[in-house]
Amino acid sequence: MKLLPIIKEYVRPLPLKAIPPIRLAVVWREKLYEFHIVIKEKTIAWLAVGFLCGMFVTYLEPLRWVRESHPDWLISLGMAEIETQAQTQHLYIHPTSEFERAPVLAQKVAEDFIIAKQILISDALIENKVSRLDQLNSDKLLEINREIAQLFCKNILQTAQTPDKVYHFFTDSIALRKIETALMEQVKYNIPASITLSRSALETAFGSRVVGNNYFNIRHKKSDPNQEEDPELRLLSLYFSEPEALLFKDWIVRTEEELAQTQPKILKCLVQNDLESYPSAWASFRAHSEMLAADKRYAPLFTKGKKYEDWADLIGSAENVAYGEGLKQIIARYQLYLLDF
Repeated sequence: MKLLPIIKEYVRPLPLKAIPPIRLAVVWREKLYEFHIVIKEKTIAWLAVGFLCGMFVTYLEPLRWVRESHPDWLISLGMAEIETQAQTQHLYIHPTSEFERAPVLAQKVAEDFIIAKQILISDALIENKVSRLDQLNSDKLLEINREIAQLFCKNILQTAQTPDKVYHFFTDSIALRKIETALMEQVKYNIPASITLSRSALETAFGSRVVGNNYFNIRHKKSDPNQEEDPELRLLSLYFSEPEALLFKDWIVRTEEELAQTQPKILKCLVQNDLESYPSAWASFRAHSEMLAADKRYAPLFTKGKKYEDWADLIGSAENVAYGEGLKQIIARYQLYLLDF
């Protein structure tokens, strides 16, 4: 099939003679070089052919070969696609270098967000003649927090060059509006929104491992504390990166195998499936707030304001030091501390 004559038929009606030559001046080694680029009919025809070929190649999904033949290439970019028995798990793994070269958010952008957030809060307090957000009715509070969440996604997450997997985790509203919910829990329980969001991200590998709508891996309480359960009775197979396996080592019963040709390493682990199940993702977030509020170990945090470093350090001391550092890295990388008030 002769494609060029067809393309030229569509291109011919264009006022080609009206297109002036493009003058290009280049200075190289202190000498001035001038070029004149003339766009002719054949040029446009071949550009059209190139465009159509590009569209054709795009629809062929060339990345399918990469996914099947070299999954380690994708893992090195932070995305692993691993085939399991009945599902495909997507593990988001932060390369260490990503934290090291995290873009510094322009100070003006952060200040503008803080000012806009404060104006929203102040206007609502004045309009409703109250002095605190927790005195607002639920509908009005939800409206304010939704505006703050949308402002944060647009002005902060996008500016921070957030990876697609992470951006989707924070902004996806199918299961739950996570940022909005964290802000609501912050008002009701005085738990920094940055802590709630970073814990849910760390525990689930940015939504990759969610079992029973449990976003915080909260364990169920035994009806009889003295009763010992058979560790082999309820086991769950999950995938962890090597650093995550060290982070959650107390939860992992044993490591079954190491997936070949993956960097960083991906481990298939058996974990004790003693997790609570929740009817919804929101119920999981509420259970997390109630758990922190009821635990005496965290009582000092509720009197020291919302400095996320203090919260992360104390939670890390209850879990392990690396856990607290992981929370702080996520909060700093995505400027989640701007949501705390």
